[in-house]
Amino acid sequence: MRLNIQWADPFLALAALEPGPIRRAAHLKKAAALRSRDPQIWLSLAQAQFDAKQFADAEKSMRSALGTAPTRPRKPN
Repeated sequence: MRLNIQWADPFLALAALEPGPIRRAAHLKKAAALRSRDPQIWLSLAQAQFDAKQFADAEKSMRSALGTAPTRPRKPN
């Protein structure tokens, strides 16, 4: 983590080790800020915030996850 502060993977690993949802959400929030185009991180953050009863923040994270999720291309008519 000290070698590259812009790397999200150490924060994801720390979040996986946390038993409580509040600290897990804090690590996931940092990871989501560093890798903002990854919908899986946003979904994990939303789940951790929901478990921590941070419902407004969970809703924002879910909206971010939906906004960054790839869409399927339309089929031509």
